[in-house]
Order: sequence, then structure tokens, then C-alpha cells
Amino acid sequence: TTTNGNIHHPTHTQRARTGMSNGYALGYLNKPETVTFHINSAAAASAALVLGLGSEVGDFTYDPSMFSITVNGSEVDYGAISVKQTGSSEGDYESRACTVSPAVDLIEGENVISFSIKESPKATGTFSAVGCLFDYIELTGAGCDLSWRPRTANITA
Repeated sequence: TTTNGNIHHPTHTQRARTGMSNGYALGYLNKPETVTFHINSAAAASAALVLGLGSEVGDFTYDPSMFSITVNGSEVDYGAISVKQTGSSEGDYESRACTVSPAVDLIEGENVISFSIKESPKATGTFSAVGCLFDYIELTGAGCDLSWRPRTANITA
């Protein structure tokens, strides 16, 4: 998939969630986990990174000690992202757009963007981490073609 400067890359899980961009999101992120995207850029560029995030465990403010973002091996110091729980059950949770600041620097060619849920003392019960619902990533304003190769083998009708 190729677009001119903007991409919207949904994540997937096995359960439909009506409040998510494509009906699906990664959830149950209650232990350390990393999700990685490979995005190709036609040129070196700076782009706004927008994350579609929701919560199934209440309102949380994430910082790099709980939820790290790396672009091409460099951690993004984004400060904090507040995520509010909207909805009360699995079928009606919603995600909201959260813009990461500062913008991310892309290199010409393949860019590796990773998101890591880390162990946290804020976790309770049998959880070792407090992860968000992860709906999508979006890169905007790059001013060049961005592309990726979707992996859809895990998606069933």
C-alpha cells in the first residue's frame, strides 16, 4: 500500500470492537509486548505520528517508562500520553487519536517503528504491565510517498 505522505495502518486482533477504526484493535496488553511496523519512505522526511489508542483498564497516562516508542532504533521522548477509557465492555470500547510530539524523523528506505509495553509497578493482580488498546498508527505530513506491505495472513473473514 502506498500513499502520498500519509498512512493509516490498523492493528488487528481476533475480536471485533465496534469503536475501533476497522473494527479491530490489539488488546489484553497486560504483559510486556512489542509491536513493530516497517514503513518505507521515498525520501528522508519528518512526519507527525498519530496513534489510535483506547483503554479497557480505566484512564491512564503513559510515559516512556510504561510505553516506549522507537523509530529506527532511537527512542522518542514524547513526554506523556493520556488515554481515557471510553466504553464499558469489550464490544463498545473506543480509540482516540493521540498525536505524539515531537514529530518523528524518517529515513529514505525502510523505517522500523516499534511500540513496547513495559513492566510497570502500576499493574495490578496478575498483570505485569498496563497496556492500552492499540487501534492504529498514522503518519501524516511527510511530503513523500510512504508504503508498507500489509501482513494479512492472520485475518479471517
